Amino acid sequence: MSKTRGQARGEGADRAKTETDVSLTRDEIFEVLSNQRRRYVFYYLRRHESETVGVGELAEQIAAWECGKAIDSLTAAERKRAKTALHQFHLPKMDDLRFLEYDSHRGEVRLSDEISDVDIYLDIVPGLDVPWGYYYFGLSGFHLLLLTGAWAGVPVLSSVPWLSWALFFVVVYAVSATVHAYWNYTQTRFGVDERPPGVDAE
Repeated sequence: MSKTRGQARGEGADRAKTETDVSLTRDEIFEVLSNQRRRYVFYYLRRHESETVGVGELAEQIAAWECGKAIDSLTAAERKRAKTALHQFHLPKMDDLRFLEYDSHRGEVRLSDEISDVDIYLDIVPGLDVPWGYYYFGLSGFHLLLLTGAWAGVPVLSSVPWLSWALFFVVVYAVSATVHAYWNYTQTRFGVDERPPGVDAE
């Protein structure tokens, strides 16, 4: 019996994983999540983890998010546009990158086992995260100015003992790191909220 394209691709992917133990790279995750529609796909599947979802159901929710309206208010054209784009481009691409398992014949999709256990943070997606890099860069510059002032004999700054400066810097960075970690855990894990970033409550 001849194999379908999907079966052959699935078996080939299984062999590749067995032979090389390939894991998702940052570039692959970025490539998927750099597109808004694919982010919506991932968000929806994350909310239905371990479930198989129909492409029609998935397309309706994505169309509703894109159009900013309730599913019941969508037009036939809006539903079809989202479903066609998912079927022809986005789902096959996400399947190829091992983000999900897409059965085009049954019209069903689910998160891959490889991605279901991965916490993805918004700091790899452009425009969706607090610019922590700039924050730490600015904080380092501010501390450098303080140290330069203390070394140059600026009043008040030069009167502070060096041990006190060291303790101050440790505390500031420890607090910043704690806030950063808390933000990542509670706010920026991809797929933990009811709706994707940028989608207003209905």
